[in-house]
Amino acid sequence: MSIQTAFILGAGLGTRLRPMTNSRPKVLVPILGEPLIFRTLDYLLSYGITRFVINTHHLAHVFDIFFGGHHGEFSYRGAPLFLIYEPILLETAGAVRNARPWIGEDPFLVVNGDIVTNIALTRLLEASDKDDASVILGLRPGPPQVGLDIRTGAVLDFHNKLHKNGLSYFLFASLYVLRPEIYQWIPSSGPFRMMSVFWQLLAQNKRIAGLILDPGFWSEVGNRVAYLQVHQDLISQDASNKLVKSQISAGVELRGFCAIGENCEIEPGVILEDTIIWDKAKISSGSHLCRCILCDRVQVAGDFSDRDFYPG
Repeated sequence: MSIQTAFILGAGLGTRLRPMTNSRPKVLVPILGEPLIFRTLDYLLSYGITRFVINTHHLAHVFDIFFGGHHGEFSYRGAPLFLIYEPILLETAGAVRNARPWIGEDPFLVVNGDIVTNIALTRLLEASDKDDASVILGLRPGPPQVGLDIRTGAVLDFHNKLHKNGLSYFLFASLYVLRPEIYQWIPSSGPFRMMSVFWQLLAQNKRIAGLILDPGFWSEVGNRVAYLQVHQDLISQDASNKLVKSQISAGVELRGFCAIGENCEIEPGVILEDTIIWDKAKISSGSHLCRCILCDRVQVAGDFSDRDFYPG
């Protein structure tokens, strides 16, 4: 059975992205002018996912605005979408348990909401037809997080805590498949970390599978540096990604990687360098901004480097 449902983790506080996340949840910050989670949804739709479940907490009402639901019913490009509010953050495993009525009783995909990727997903989505593991982790080259026995495809360690010999270590790609039997390893209430579930499974000699994913673009938008870097990477890979959604005055100079959102007012003589501008911002004539991030509805005048501007 092909996987139809994706559970996207959207409830995080976005602490490392503040002050950007003072006005938007982390998964709704714009990447090249488009909310991050919209990019994720389009990516998943392209691989045949047809149902979406997203947990929310921080600024949960903003999700309602962006998805424009009617009487609490939401969809995205025709696919049903369910927003599950958590009054108290439940951690990943607790969130999965809490969303069970909407996720259902078939294998499902879990996606961390703060990644930007175009990694081919087909092999991971089809893996549950061939492997009866309760968990199938998507892996990629990178910092050593997940210890994999290449011969058997079994995950046997995390962060080398068990000091097992003969394992190859990979980065966890924040994409994984869970079978519904995972619920029996999650307490019936309260917050619970998914890593605690993984350790329980290993302690009971239950199989966790690891699948090395095909190469592709992958970035975790975890902090300010990563936020700017993902823009630089996307624009450097494809110049057509350079984004200007607003009319800008003559004499405005764009240098390096820049993205300008909708309904912005950029006056003559402005120089923007490696700068990201959200929607409805105003920049006064003669300003020079370098490596700055302007959130929605801010007004800026002057010369600034490495500054964030946000309402309030």
